[in-house]
Amino acid sequence: MRFDQARDEEKRRLARMYRDQGDLERAKKELDDIKSREEQMRIAQAHNEEKHRLEKMYRDQGDLERAKKELDDIKAREAKEREEKRIKQELEHKRLQQEAEEAEIAALRKKEAERAVERYKQEEAKRKAEEKAAKELAEKEYQRRLQEQLLHSGVDEKAIAAIMKKEKIVEPKPEPGPAPAPAPANQLARPTYTRMSRRHLSFETLRAFELDWDMDADPEYVLIKRWVPEWEQNDMWKHTRALRHKRGKDEHHHHREESYEFVRKKSHSRRRSKSPGLLMFLAGGRP
Repeated sequence: MRFDQARDEEKRRLARMYRDQGDLERAKKELDDIKSREEQMRIAQAHNEEKHRLEKMYRDQGDLERAKKELDDIKAREAKEREEKRIKQELEHKRLQQEAEEAEIAALRKKEAERAVERYKQEEAKRKAEEKAAKELAEKEYQRRLQEQLLHSGVDEKAIAAIMKKEKIVEPKPEPGPAPAPAPANQLARPTYTRMSRRHLSFETLRAFELDWDMDADPEYVLIKRWVPEWEQNDMWKHTRALRHKRGKDEHHHHREESYEFVRKKSHSRRRSKSPGLLMFLAGGRP
């Protein structure tokens, strides 16, 4: 009896032990499962946290790179603007400097031009004054020689005064009386002089035509001591043009200009001449 009880008690103890052992194993297994799930959850959470960390890091890195890029762009624009401003200021400075130099050069040129104009005016005034003085001197000399010639020709003082003033000479009407005596047979005819301009006649032509001549009171004319017909005058002008063309001078006056006068040489007699034609000619009129 006692053995059976002991055996039953052992059985119950073993049963409780096995039951407790199974519960323990199941509990352990469940605990392991829980631990395993917790570990997995922890690992997953760690993975998620790492993932979030990495994502945040990369996001922050991208923002940083973009911010850096934007900052670099801003700095580049500012540097470009500063460079453009510097270049603009430098160009503006050069432009102002060039304008100042050009204005200075223009002012110097203007002053030089004004001085040149003033010199030209002074030289022109001096030249005109010299020409005027020379013309006045030549005119005085011409008037003196003309007066001497008129005096030697026997023209009265009133007629000479009218001729010198270039006034018209009124020839008095001859009074009725005996006819003038004929000229003596031994009195020679007065030779005719031809007055020609040196503008169209050279001294070489005078020598080539073997002409006897003298200088006129006006240095621009010569007096040829004989009558020169028109055809001979044309030949003399052609000869002068050919000579000047041969020397390489430009001939600006190709038209013919008859610049000659006829002057009768007066005798040395002091007898008064009453010829109205001569007086009118000397006074500038036509006989």
